[in-house]
Amino acid sequence: MSRQFFRNAALLAVTEVIVKLKPLIAVPLLTRHFGALNYGVWSQMSVIATIMPLIILLGTDGAIIRYMPGTSLNDQKRFFAAWMVSLTALTTGVCFGIFLFKREISMFCWGQVGEYERFIPVLAAAIMISIEISALNTWFRVHNDARTISAITISQSVLGLITILIVLVKNEAVYQLIIYNIFADALVIVWLMMKVTRKWGWSRPDFSAISVYLRYGLPIIPHGLAVWGLNYMDRFFLVKYSTLTAIGIYSVSYSIGYAVIQIFIMPVWTMYPNTAAELYNQGKHAELQRLFDRSVGLTLVTVVPSIVILYVTGERLLAVFTTREFIKGGPVIAIIAAGYLFHIMGLYYEIALWLIHKQVWSTFSVIAACVLNCVANIILIPRYSIMGAAAATSAAFLAQLLISYSLAVRFTKINTNFAFLSKIVISSLIMGFAVQGVSGLVSERGLISLMIIVISGVISAGLLYWAFNIVDFKKAVHSLRQAAHHGR
Repeated sequence: MSRQFFRNAALLAVTEVIVKLKPLIAVPLLTRHFGALNYGVWSQMSVIATIMPLIILLGTDGAIIRYMPGTSLNDQKRFFAAWMVSLTALTTGVCFGIFLFKREISMFCWGQVGEYERFIPVLAAAIMISIEISALNTWFRVHNDARTISAITISQSVLGLITILIVLVKNEAVYQLIIYNIFADALVIVWLMMKVTRKWGWSRPDFSAISVYLRYGLPIIPHGLAVWGLNYMDRFFLVKYSTLTAIGIYSVSYSIGYAVIQIFIMPVWTMYPNTAAELYNQGKHAELQRLFDRSVGLTLVTVVPSIVILYVTGERLLAVFTTREFIKGGPVIAIIAAGYLFHIMGLYYEIALWLIHKQVWSTFSVIAACVLNCVANIILIPRYSIMGAAAATSAAFLAQLLISYSLAVRFTKINTNFAFLSKIVISSLIMGFAVQGVSGLVSERGLISLMIIVISGVISAGLLYWAFNIVDFKKAVHSLRQAAHHGR
């Protein structure tokens, strides 16, 4: 089980690297074509499109991951079909409500009505598309089908780049870009439906399990909404206390920090909840602890030094990939990256709570962090603008981690290796001084100088990991060879 998990993680890692090439291509194109103001408009559209699926799913996607792994295929097909039908019906009703309140939603998102009201119908379509892809993606997660999950991610990214190129060639606006993206994601849904039909087929919906999923999922709904608040609440405070231009600058830096960290986090995390649920359901608690140790350890080894490098190179990154007006968002990149590391570590402890049906406590931790985020945004954004927003977000994620950890230690038997964490932090800080020194020697802000600084950081981190005995490189190479052999 553990070997299969990390083979899937390796595949997803390759996927993340490929997918994260999209921001490297898209950000320079979009920032130069749209500018900070219109990029802010596009960002706000994306933000509101993420909250509605959290509400519509009612936490039932977590229930699917919790209960379906290890059950019979016939039961999975019957219950999944019922879940899909229920989601589609509920989403249709919600989208109709969005259309009815388009003026209020326009004011909430962009601070004004009029020209932005036309975005509301396409927003409803985007929500429907997002729900269907999320549901189908959950089916492939249940079946540990990392290849299809990777294909979904890559296809969405490639099609997204194609839509950007079309907009640039035709010199069109944000509205047309959103329309093209909806059409591209609809093509992905058609492909996924055909794949499910051909490989597994569909069964008559059995709605008897929906109540079970709802009982499990309802306590998670506040959790999902609070997580959304942690991720996106700052944009709406920026609307109130700043401008759409500031949101555009902040969104670019936020996206880069988030994208870079995702390369290392998502390959390990994506398959963790369902694999952990399967091990727990089978009573393999020792193997579950090993899975936790290895996945958390791999995340920390890669992400902590990456945050330090982002801190040194933030402004250089923006100088290479955006225009001059975005450069002041450089420090935001590392702050957001650190926040997402806190967030993902907190989620590991929350999964431990979910497995013992104490998901209400994970909801408590996120809501507490969300309240802190709200207060911090009110205090910091009027004075520090985008830096205040980033600091508030990162502090809230840290609070979530601390609360989740304390609850997991109380209710579960999960163990954490703090000595290992300390060695990673110390070595990363030492590496940071070395990278800062190299940065001081390279004055030019270009792609070549950026690559020199990053490579120096990677080499420094590798040497320090070897010196501190953090990573056994011989064992790592041997494991990779074994994975490649079994992959064949």
